[in-house]
Amino acid sequence: MASGFRERALRQSLVQLRSVGSTPDAASAGAVVLGYRLVWQVTGPWIDLARQRLEECADSPSDTARWQRLIGAVQSPAGGSVAGATYEGLLVLVGHARDLLRALIDTEQPCVPVAEVARRITHLIESGTYPPGSAPFAGNIAADLNIPAPRVHLALQDLAEARTISLGVNGRPRIPGGGESHQPRRIAEWLTMLIANGVYPTRTFLPVRTDLVRSLVSSGPNVRAALRLMADEGTLAILPKAPPVVRPDLPFPLRSPVRVLDAARALKGEASTVHLSADAVRHTVRVSHSWWRCRTRSTAEVSEQIRVLRATAGHLIPLAVNRRLTAEDETRVRRAAFTALAELPTDPVERVWRAACIGASLLDLLSLTQLEGAPSSPETS
Repeated sequence: MASGFRERALRQSLVQLRSVGSTPDAASAGAVVLGYRLVWQVTGPWIDLARQRLEECADSPSDTARWQRLIGAVQSPAGGSVAGATYEGLLVLVGHARDLLRALIDTEQPCVPVAEVARRITHLIESGTYPPGSAPFAGNIAADLNIPAPRVHLALQDLAEARTISLGVNGRPRIPGGGESHQPRRIAEWLTMLIANGVYPTRTFLPVRTDLVRSLVSSGPNVRAALRLMADEGTLAILPKAPPVVRPDLPFPLRSPVRVLDAARALKGEASTVHLSADAVRHTVRVSHSWWRCRTRSTAEVSEQIRVLRATAGHLIPLAVNRRLTAEDETRVRRAAFTALAELPTDPVERVWRAACIGASLLDLLSLTQLEGAPSSPETS
């Protein structure tokens, strides 16, 4: 079938799906069964073409996974059985069918394979167009290459899997390398992670600037720059004379909030010996902050220090939870639990910084458990 005729046929198949699930009696058992069969009837003739597209993208793991997912979602079970069919399931099936047909329509136009897109992005990195430590928006990469953004996103996933780049929680790529000038990007990605995991819920204010500077062990200018980045990305709304507020329409999915007591139990097993006196905790924190200032410790030393910090947090969190806490205090405990429990970054510099952030959280917990005044501010960078 010629490409032009095939594209028209695909679009006609899309039109056939318009009424499925939308008629007044669409939720009745009979209509649901007919709806399932109609979707399979519409998509069935296109499965072979989809399999051909799957074979053509063998050089791209992300595109291969996409086509496998699209095909698997619309294939009818053996014998065309509709046992257990529901109206909600029908609506999901219709959505999958539309996704498959639209993906096939996109391939009817000349397009650059995802593997080639990845090679072009790699060339831009190697040529210095995207220097170490930079974090270009996927949309800007798409504009630079004159390639549709969805294919760029797939290529970025391939490059992340190959460890050529890293992807933040919001899907933004980051080129490995870079130094202190990229600390705002590190801060923005970590705050985004805290938001995504329920430490700072939507429609709530972030802590005041001084609290952020202290908890992030970073300078005021770096924190301000990070907040501006997050506002540009649609994560925060910057208000006059008020802390930034987390937007309700975030550009990334939210995860289940950390359970602080479950986190404490997991953290207690990190080290066998923990000194819980106030002086011992403060000494441990000072060491971590000192390492962050100089960035010179070995990976083994930092890993051992993090184990001690995590175990200390595991012992202090239950003590803090048993106190009468304000809403702000509860946020500090959640932040401490997630910061200590989160997966560690692979980048050595970021790992040292994470140790310093865990240390800052320990000062919060120490303040809550001892009913002291505000914890002393660490030296920032």
